[in-house]
Amino acid sequence: MQDMKSLLRPPVRTSLTGWLAVFTLLICSAGLAYLSFELKRHSESTAIMRERMEQKIEASNRSAIRISPEQARHWQALKAEIAFPWDRIFRVIESATTSDIELLEMVPDKARRSVVLRGEARNIASVVTYVRLLADHAEIDEAFVSRMQYFERAGLQTIEFEIRMSLT
Repeated sequence: MQDMKSLLRPPVRTSLTGWLAVFTLLICSAGLAYLSFELKRHSESTAIMRERMEQKIEASNRSAIRISPEQARHWQALKAEIAFPWDRIFRVIESATTSDIELLEMVPDKARRSVVLRGEARNIASVVTYVRLLADHAEIDEAFVSRMQYFERAGLQTIEFEIRMSLT
């Protein structure tokens, strides 16, 4: 007699493609598990490195270099030098210069944001015109002649002047 149980069960087909699909799925899942593990390890090491860098920064901030008062004055002077509006001053002076004026010296006072111009002029009218041209600029708060005197050299009479300007 025939075994009826074997007839009730469907036959199992085993093919090479099925086994390859199962093997491929196993390899892919192993690869994904490995990548997940490496990603977790990388993020942990990045967090540790970030924490160590923050600790180093905090330690360097705590052990900041102490500077002497003389060095502090030097750095303040350098800061004032950098912040001084040189480009605006030169633009104003260049736009106001005439052929009757010869500038000999420019002395900036960075703390007071002012400039002293010294020079020579052909006559008083050219000095007055020059001061008006300087004062007309928006960058100049105030411009005035602080000193003026006649000067004669080799038969040529000129006027020495000193103009003080304060910047806005």
